[in-house]
Amino acid sequence: MGARVVTAREMLDGHAALDIECLDRVYLNAYVPVLQSSGQVVAFMTQHLGLPIPSPAIFDKMGQRFRRAVASFADANHIPWVRFAKEDRKADVMRPYLDRQAATGRSGVAAIGVAQEFQRVWAAYRRETRTAAPQFTFAKADRRVTCYYFYLWDEGFGPAFIKVCAYFPYPAKIWVNGHEWAKRQAARAGLGYRELSNGFAACDDAAALQAICDRLGPGTIEAFAQRWLHRLPLPFGPDDQRAGYWWELSMRQVEVSRTIVLDAPRRARAFFEALIADNLDIGRPANVEIIFRRHIRRDTPGIFRTAIDRPAVGPDTAIRIDANGAWGVEQAIASLRELEPLGIDCCEEPVSGALAIARVAAETAIPIALDETTAEPGALDRCVCQVACLKVARLGGITGLLEAARRARRAGYELYLASMLDGPLGIAAALHAAAVIRPERPCGLATLSLFEGRTDPIPAVDGRMTAPSGPGLGDGLLGWYGTLGH
Repeated sequence: MGARVVTAREMLDGHAALDIECLDRVYLNAYVPVLQSSGQVVAFMTQHLGLPIPSPAIFDKMGQRFRRAVASFADANHIPWVRFAKEDRKADVMRPYLDRQAATGRSGVAAIGVAQEFQRVWAAYRRETRTAAPQFTFAKADRRVTCYYFYLWDEGFGPAFIKVCAYFPYPAKIWVNGHEWAKRQAARAGLGYRELSNGFAACDDAAALQAICDRLGPGTIEAFAQRWLHRLPLPFGPDDQRAGYWWELSMRQVEVSRTIVLDAPRRARAFFEALIADNLDIGRPANVEIIFRRHIRRDTPGIFRTAIDRPAVGPDTAIRIDANGAWGVEQAIASLRELEPLGIDCCEEPVSGALAIARVAAETAIPIALDETTAEPGALDRCVCQVACLKVARLGGITGLLEAARRARRAGYELYLASMLDGPLGIAAALHAAAVIRPERPCGLATLSLFEGRTDPIPAVDGRMTAPSGPGLGDGLLGWYGTLGH
């Protein structure tokens, strides 16, 4: 009889000196729920602030006041001010400041870090009117703005940080570590333990330690977050909070850790071998497989996975993905959440249909783009996601595309144009339309080089394309198609 594979669970049986499950890294979004639509932004300015005209000048005034408040807070409390470089690992830079604050034994802001990062904020666009008074429309956009990292040492949670964007509507992020919280609760309870850098190596009473870990829940984390939000200099004050303009929390990334300490070193090797055998079929986005010169069709045998190697392409390369509506809603949400740490520029058409796309867009931080669904009646008239990809061939030529762009922008979409493997006339038409529309995001029109045996009459040079000059769409393009009728 053949040898049976031993599972990881069986390897642990009777050999685990300590087995603890605990929340580990908890990364939360902090957002103001009543500032998530353009109408709510206008209401904030006109009804709450009592201003006659909703204007982007208000954004600038609030932002400048917030920046001055942060600078004054740092000066008054002698808090170090750290400007992060692009290559800095923030946790390493801030470690000495956190250690210094921890040595005092008191809760406090260890240091304030400053960085320029892309954030999703409200952008204003001036509308042409026949009246003298200016009018603006507001839409969400990704902009490179100042972010303040308040690195904290808390008596209950240990090291943590709160990041606040310095531009309206001031989205924030909050990071805490469950193991650090559990260590402090165990010490207060008089429970003897030996710690790891991020966990526990031994404990006098494992059951009591597990009970402490189990107590860490949403209420404890909410109390921590609100306590510090009321201590830090922020763009919203007590009057704003009483009117409902305050941050609420949602989960961005939550890690649950299981720490297993085995009774003998030799058990560890056998355990990991069994663990790998149990999980051979699980893929990881950090790994990349590329298939060259192999035609993939519906009947091609095998399993094909796509992965993105962010370290290889660099942090400044914009990555877009397109599922062509092939995912279901739950699959799309799960897949996009796994890809969020990679900084995806946007995902085109993860699912089919405006309603399904709206559900997905509400559950992921990756901007979602309409593609095929732009042809669905009414899809461009209500903002179901963040971005719309417009194509000349799908929308009825230049005239249809310009009308679609007008409707989409009025609804609040950001725009870009792309090709359906059009020939030079289609690409030229799209370039002329893009010159009029001035899309917010880079377009994908450099596809003529994909045709074999044809020179590219409209090449892309350093990422830029120039619309052909001459009458109509431009001279010299028809010859690319060869003899008519073929």
